[in-house]
Amino acid sequence: MAICEGITNTWLTQKASSFRSAAFTSIKEKIESPEAFTNIAFERSFVNKEWEQVLSYCENVVGYLWELYQQRFDSIANALLGSKVQTLNTSVKAAVATFDKAVRSWANSLPENKLKDDSDGLTTQDLVDFYTKKGFFTSNSDLDILDFVPRDIVVSKSSDFAEVYFKSGRTMHLVVDRLVKIAEKSYREKLSDVKQELWTHCQGCSNTCPLCGAKCYLERNHLPFQKHQCQYHLYPAFRGIKYYGTNELVFNICTSKESVEGRWKAGDEPVTAFRVLPEFFKSRYPDWTIPDIVNIGDQFVHHERIRKAWVNTRRRLLQRHGVSEEEDVTPREWIEEYERHS
Repeated sequence: MAICEGITNTWLTQKASSFRSAAFTSIKEKIESPEAFTNIAFERSFVNKEWEQVLSYCENVVGYLWELYQQRFDSIANALLGSKVQTLNTSVKAAVATFDKAVRSWANSLPENKLKDDSDGLTTQDLVDFYTKKGFFTSNSDLDILDFVPRDIVVSKSSDFAEVYFKSGRTMHLVVDRLVKIAEKSYREKLSDVKQELWTHCQGCSNTCPLCGAKCYLERNHLPFQKHQCQYHLYPAFRGIKYYGTNELVFNICTSKESVEGRWKAGDEPVTAFRVLPEFFKSRYPDWTIPDIVNIGDQFVHHERIRKAWVNTRRRLLQRHGVSEEEDVTPREWIEEYERHS
């Protein structure tokens, strides 16, 4: 059988398993926590004034996080993979050189330390056994590479082995690149597994604020007594929340006095169900932290960021939420102040 054909041996399994373990540990150390990664999503879109990304964030924040995560993961993983493959390539080439040296030395060494009569025929296995006992193959790479040595070469005397081996066209140095490519393919498959596993950690909780759609920053499957919470609330208008009986979008942030003391109901509830926000959350969203009132002056920078984002994405968001430009109640002073930041 040709060297490397249908490799499913211990060498590949061990290399891939070892790589996966090391990759998981290394990449996890560089991947941010759910809270940090959720904040990065806000920074990449709203803070950086990347309006297309703001739209992606508002449309599907978890999907937007996945795109950011893939970029982050692939950058780290590709650097790690390149380094590991280069190391493996060097290691395998060194092991092959060690084996070739053993082949060339065998003719002189074996007669002085006969393991069997030449008349019985000498095989590759005899060479491997001889030099393994002599400690010639010492490193893990040296021992691993022996799995791929052609074992069906038979000569009548040791002095003929080198000539037959090097003329066979099946020397190990001819398959080094293929060995490494097969290992690299297996490494990539392991990285794909690691990518999915770490995503469950990195994405955190997928719940979003019932009013504005901002993402909860806690860990995925966090403890039941930990209520959902988010650091950067938005205007409910981003999510398409409107005043009852109108097509007018709401521009009071969730932590504003107007929102907390205002009266709310869900779309499937009767008019008589209106109640203040704390009661609304307790009855409809008991697993969410009730927003506290925060003075606008204490969040000036945050308000400015989301105002800029709204002004410069509003046409598409209005269309998404079924609001015509005539029905748009975006404050005129916002448009005059922030539309230049497009």
